[in-house]
Amino acid sequence: VLDILDPADRQALPFPEGIAVQWRVNPHPELDSDGLVDAVKAKTWLPGSPAVWVAGESGAVRAIRRYMVGDRAVPRDRLYASGYWQIGMTEDRHQIEKRKDSQ
Repeated sequence: VLDILDPADRQALPFPEGIAVQWRVNPHPELDSDGLVDAVKAKTWLPGSPAVWVAGESGAVRAIRRYMVGDRAVPRDRLYASGYWQIGMTEDRHQIEKRKDSQ
């Protein structure tokens, strides 16, 4: 699921065969929203042992990480989750807060 601001941001991306992308337009990116989290939770899971990669707004990433570990039992060594920005914070402030969280 890719979260974007404007439908014009949709791009033709070179995904391998069998990969489907769901574009989710977020018309209010400056506000907290569970839209991306809800879209991830609504996905149908395939059988097998997944490897999960998540990056995006910090609040959404935290919620998705909790879901993956708690509800879906994805092993932590098969999960990468990183918040690249946080609503309401400058990049510098976000990096300071992110370093605090990792200590």
